[in-house]
Amino acid sequence: MLVLLLFVAGCGGYYSGTTQKQTVSALQFVGNVDNARVVVDGAEPFSIASIQNYEIAPGKHSIKIYRGDRLLVNRVVFLGNHQTTEVRVP
Repeated sequence: MLVLLLFVAGCGGYYSGTTQKQTVSALQFVGNVDNARVVVDGAEPFSIASIQNYEIAPGKHSIKIYRGDRLLVNRVVFLGNHQTTEVRVP
């Protein structure tokens, strides 16, 4: 009985593991962002007037910025892990 108790008490008392930082990058929109809409990777457009940093997964991304029906920016960016890339809006 004592051996069983010692065996059970010895299990689970020590945790060894690693933690990794979250894999995320960001786009930072600067310039004339009033009434500008962004399309990232062909997804639904969103307004950037209230967004300073847009979190996104690392990798290659297509960025299109519109004001009305006019295309202002058409870029492809490659973001590394924990990298922030500035996108200037004219």
